[in-house]
Amino acid sequence: MAQKVIDWAMQMFGGGGTSNDHLLTAALATARVLRLADGPDEVHRNQIGQLEVRRHRGTDPLLSGGSADVLSLRRGRTNGE
Repeated sequence: MAQKVIDWAMQMFGGGGTSNDHLLTAALATARVLRLADGPDEVHRNQIGQLEVRRHRGTDPLLSGGSADVLSLRRGRTNGE
């Protein structure tokens, strides 16, 4: 989110937002480094997915209101195809 806000600020300043006259370039670089230090988003999503699968592993889908049918790519589309 910080990167998005800094990008919006840079857009407001136009070409000046990319110069060293403003602190925006340094802020953008710092926000990016902090994002990398936090770890890749995909790793976090994978970990959350594994925790959720473990949490619901013993749940009977018929008792929880679903049949656990997996949607095909064709059935899952919402644009009418």
